[in-house]
Amino acid sequence: MGSAVERTDEHVREYLIYRGFTSTLKHLDSDIKADKEKGFRVDKIIDQLQQFVQNFDLFGLKEYWVYLDRRLFCRLEDVYRSTVNKLRTSLYRYYVICTIQPVLLSFDAEVQRTTRLTEENEQLRQQLFARQTESRDQSEGDERVHHKLPMYVQNADRLGDTELRSCVGGAEGGGLSAEQPFIKLSQEEYGEHHSSIMHCRILSLACSPSGSSFVCSAAALSRSGSSDSVPRLPIPVSGQLLLWDTKTVKQQLQFSLEPEPVAINCTAFNHNGNLLVTGAADGVIRLFDMQRYESAMSWRAHDGEVYSVEFSYDENTVFSIGEDGKFIQWNIHRCGVKQSEQALPQDSTGPFVLSGYSGYKQVQIPRGRLFAFDSEGQHVLTCSSSGGLIYRLNNGEPALESVLSLGGHKAPVVTVDWSSAVDCGTCLTASMDGKIKLSTLLAQKS
Repeated sequence: MGSAVERTDEHVREYLIYRGFTSTLKHLDSDIKADKEKGFRVDKIIDQLQQFVQNFDLFGLKEYWVYLDRRLFCRLEDVYRSTVNKLRTSLYRYYVICTIQPVLLSFDAEVQRTTRLTEENEQLRQQLFARQTESRDQSEGDERVHHKLPMYVQNADRLGDTELRSCVGGAEGGGLSAEQPFIKLSQEEYGEHHSSIMHCRILSLACSPSGSSFVCSAAALSRSGSSDSVPRLPIPVSGQLLLWDTKTVKQQLQFSLEPEPVAINCTAFNHNGNLLVTGAADGVIRLFDMQRYESAMSWRAHDGEVYSVEFSYDENTVFSIGEDGKFIQWNIHRCGVKQSEQALPQDSTGPFVLSGYSGYKQVQIPRGRLFAFDSEGQHVLTCSSSGGLIYRLNNGEPALESVLSLGGHKAPVVTVDWSSAVDCGTCLTASMDGKIKLSTLLAQKS
């Protein structure tokens, strides 16, 4: 039928041209172009629908469909009604997809551009650190006493002592600014746990940065738990420190713990996984060479157990918190030499106490991470009775200066972590009542 109508139109057009009726010919062409039925040719109808979609003309598309439904589809038998409805739904879905596709492509391109700029910014930042370190190392030397550390560790400072001095020394010359270094933008709460949080980490467990292995410790249940304030030697607890292969999930070896097997409470790798520092129930910090899988050095660090250890940002020192309530910085190039020491309140170091009605009291020995550093190693997040507490690290006395309390908890915070980006960071605090708080901070650059 469509081809017959088209042939008739051609004959009429030829007749009008032969007779010279140009005005009538123009009206005929205009009417044919505006003809919604398109001579009942399927290809012409589809072309018209495609044109509406490509021009994002939703009103024209709906109006044309209503005309086709009134002119053609309503005359079909009822058995075809469901097919017509599916065709209409599919047509509208096709319009939606064609409409949002440019937006999605634009969004994807914007995400890729942002990711590329972030990577370039991080590379430039690392190059700046490297050049600052190199220039300062040429003008200022630092004598160190090396103790059993392998050469690849002695010469593999992550940032360099001079860079650290430039970070902290600037505060000595010009004085510390009274302005707070961080602004708390938001704080979210997660209450999936119904008992005290034992351990929380934003990134991972004690896994090597190379991703090929991880360490874990196992120990007996007995722990030293005396509340005496008199300094004392810790009660030894038998334990093991094991190295596991990440891919095969099989034990690779068991570390030798001298002078006797002891419970390892905390572990931390340096940035490339060549060093592993541990804190134990006997109050001793042990530094392991992970290429030889043996202890490089060890020293008695605290009166009582060592609860938490971390490398400093430049990885020339190690920080620790112990049962004696002290926050101590140790020089790993001078075995057992303190660089700074600061006494912390009991709600930062434990044991943590949660009191309730009718004399109820719950006591928890520290088992998780008690402190965490920001991205530049200039501030540290610790536990407190009502939320995380942020200190500024000083080169002199006092070693810690309180700058911001995160708050938000109704029970003692027992473990913390800090994940930092370029200008913003997320502080994670978890408490004895099972609540987890995520506090988003904005760093104020001076």
